[in-house]
Amino acid sequence: MVPVVGFTYPWIKQKPSIAPPAAKLSARFVSAQRAMSKYTAQRLVRKQIGEGTNRTAARKTEILELDSFRGYLAWMYESSYNHPEMPFHYSLFDKIINNCNPGIPPIHVPGVGEARLVVVDDRPLVSLFNDAPPNHMRDWWPMAQSDDVARKLRRRIRWSGYVLPVLTAMACALMSKIYSSPWSSGGRRFRLQYRSSPITDFGISLGSAKAVAEDRLMFYSMKNKRFAMLPQDPDQHYRLYFTTLKGEEIYFDGGAYTFNLARVVFVDAYIPPNAPHPISPEMAPCHWEEREFRTNKMLDPDSLFHERTRVSVLRSEKLQRVIERSDPQHVADADLAVFFTFMEEFSRKKLDVRDKILFDILLGQHCKNLEGMLEKALYRDWPARPPEDIDLDPYSTSALNDLTWGRDRNI
Repeated sequence: MVPVVGFTYPWIKQKPSIAPPAAKLSARFVSAQRAMSKYTAQRLVRKQIGEGTNRTAARKTEILELDSFRGYLAWMYESSYNHPEMPFHYSLFDKIINNCNPGIPPIHVPGVGEARLVVVDDRPLVSLFNDAPPNHMRDWWPMAQSDDVARKLRRRIRWSGYVLPVLTAMACALMSKIYSSPWSSGGRRFRLQYRSSPITDFGISLGSAKAVAEDRLMFYSMKNKRFAMLPQDPDQHYRLYFTTLKGEEIYFDGGAYTFNLARVVFVDAYIPPNAPHPISPEMAPCHWEEREFRTNKMLDPDSLFHERTRVSVLRSEKLQRVIERSDPQHVADADLAVFFTFMEEFSRKKLDVRDKILFDILLGQHCKNLEGMLEKALYRDWPARPPEDIDLDPYSTSALNDLTWGRDRNI
């Protein structure tokens, strides 16, 4: 791999102009001077986003439009939770025996929290569903209002936890296969852009997500006789950010689905033909915060998420050096330690063994899938914008402009 370049904005010192006064210049000279200034500015932009300045290199740089690419991002996120090494929450393997349908009020348990209660009968010595979630929703949750309600609850549980290693693996795969791709040897190279403006930075944002009690889940194990919240903390909420050359910001949030901000995209068109896992999802979580979302007068994006800090993946020199020298599918232990330290310093928390194993596996998986997708140019067949919807609770509005969170509570 070639070094990652073009992620900083160098100060350019120019010599004082010694040109004669403008009044003495011919109109042709002034026109040529303006054209040269425009050409110089365009070269600077290309340099900042890592593009070559000669025509041959420019012809080999292919642009991936972020509006379309978000469908692939959502599939990457969903496929992470579909990986055989991803731990399932215990409630997916045993019967839910209470009425925890939408509209049931939350309960408060001192020392645990306040949320909608899900009672799990996990007393059998052997898992009721033989270590695999059931295909028939009423076998799993007999009191569900409908199969659709049961499926949504199962998705909220399954797409929870491990968000930091999942997003970090996704972002590092983007840097490895898109922003570190070789081109001097004659291969194509790729860059992301949003609405004609190049993406100059991306990374991970950390803050607090809005999650009222009605939209959180608490579990009671009949085997252990204990209450516990679903292990995803809304006050430690991660999402991906992308920044354009114009300074515009776009956010991908897959973890919000767990807290019932259930925006989804349909990803059939984005699944690679040789995807490793047998289950092909119809939809994937994707709360996509972009220009139209932020300018919608009915919504206040700042009320959904309060950012405390962020870290750039694309501009991290330590990660750049590791990705330059590593095979993503066989990363050396010393190089893996760099990724682990990156996540721990950002989150200010120690990773457990499962976090580390998942990151290693998912980085290799995403890099392999991305490389195959780019080589086969599958992105050329993607829709300009993926089909999207809100996975609604019963009796909620279906219009994106009237986006609700949980029950019929307008934001």
